[in-house]
Amino acid sequence: MRYVFLLIILLVSCKPTAIINRNAIREKTSTLKGAIDYQDFTVSIPKGWQIELDHGSLTYSSLKFGKEYYRNMTKIYNLNYKFDTSETLKKVSKKDYNQNTSSIGIYNINKFAYQTKFGDTYSYTFSYKINNTIYKTNRTYFAFNNSYYCMTYRSEKAFFDTYFDKAKAIMLSINTIE
Repeated sequence: MRYVFLLIILLVSCKPTAIINRNAIREKTSTLKGAIDYQDFTVSIPKGWQIELDHGSLTYSSLKFGKEYYRNMTKIYNLNYKFDTSETLKKVSKKDYNQNTSSIGIYNINKFAYQTKFGDTYSYTFSYKINNTIYKTNRTYFAFNNSYYCMTYRSEKAFFDTYFDKAKAIMLSINTIE
């Protein structure tokens, strides 16, 4: 009985490692400086663009949008927390795309693969509507520095083509931290 009691106390007092890790990451990325320091790469920001903190991750947007950066924004993030690099980038891109689009009514889907400085690159462009606003999004998947990354560019449809090349330029400027 004594051992059962000790086992119960031990199990109740232990926190799962995943929760501890998520909380530590959340704390590290709660400020703009913290999110910049936490990132495992650097990028070049085009002239006339800004960096904002959006839900713990860095977001790049044209200064034209100011605090309404969510109307036209670019994010780049490492997918290794979600996927094993033993899977092919093609599989990872398809899985991540499906996970991130399954709950929204997307249309005008365009999928293609092409070569960049990173090698094979997979791109998905699609549209969806939230309230009365039509958004167009591009999710581009690439391998860099032995990791998989996704660049997500989301914009109100009216601005998509205007800023898409700048978003791609941010992605292509990615460098390792030395």
